[in-house]
Amino acid sequence: MKTFCLDFQPAVAQGAGIGRYTRELARGLLPLLAPEERLRLFYCDFRRRAAADPVPGAEARAFRLLPGAALQKLWTRLGAPAFDRFSGAADLFHFTNFVARPVRRGRVVVSIHDMSFERFPQFAEARNRAYLHANVARSVARADAILTDSEFSKREIEELLPAARGKTFAARLGIAPDWRPATAEQIGAVRAALGLPRPFLLDVGTVEPRKNRGRRSCRRRCARLALRTDFRALRRNGEKIPRALPLRALRAGRPPRRALLGRIPLRDPLALRRIRLSAA
Repeated sequence: MKTFCLDFQPAVAQGAGIGRYTRELARGLLPLLAPEERLRLFYCDFRRRAAADPVPGAEARAFRLLPGAALQKLWTRLGAPAFDRFSGAADLFHFTNFVARPVRRGRVVVSIHDMSFERFPQFAEARNRAYLHANVARSVARADAILTDSEFSKREIEELLPAARGKTFAARLGIAPDWRPATAEQIGAVRAALGLPRPFLLDVGTVEPRKNRGRRSCRRRCARLALRTDFRALRRNGEKIPRALPLRALRAGRPPRRALLGRIPLRDPLALRRIRLSAA
């Protein structure tokens, strides 16, 4: 039986972005497998927070003896132990988050979504930039194939990493079946559930320089918006930002009547995107 092993860690650690890409990739692959093929999902779950069966129909294999961060440091600094010591043997390993781990045997595919950390390093978070700079080129040398999201990114990868030439393929992203216009009733239900009768600011990204969402810019934008209108600030995707920061930022101007800091379900932005937003 042929086994395809997917590094499922981004899907466990991230709500959107590459996490969602990885989850949807696993769900999309399952119907395409032949009877003699199987899909294995490997992830670290030291704190035992992951779902027991994250993708029904796929084999889930969780490693719980060490935190994922500890394994990542070993792989980054020592290039050992082999990934397949924990995931089990497979014919093909797919690493979806820029960096391929060392394996003893089996083919390796790595997804590199863009090269912005090299092309525009001033806009990347310093620690993430250093991590990617140190590991992406090594991953390209290790990989049998590289997937990226567009022809543009393919050209950039091959330009900046000569070892990627001839083995990089653009695999365009699909659109989820639930991504379609929301009805007025759906929009009203979401606004009522979140308590949004007034103009509001919706931010669905992480706080980092490359998305123009540094901590200082967040303070300035929130302060300017506070001078204009009352609003509720909604947060998604688990940005690394102190809970009190938005409230402190808002006090720089006229404090709004209410400010909410929390998460909203992934499906809700489908309706919220149709609502007229107030921009800072």
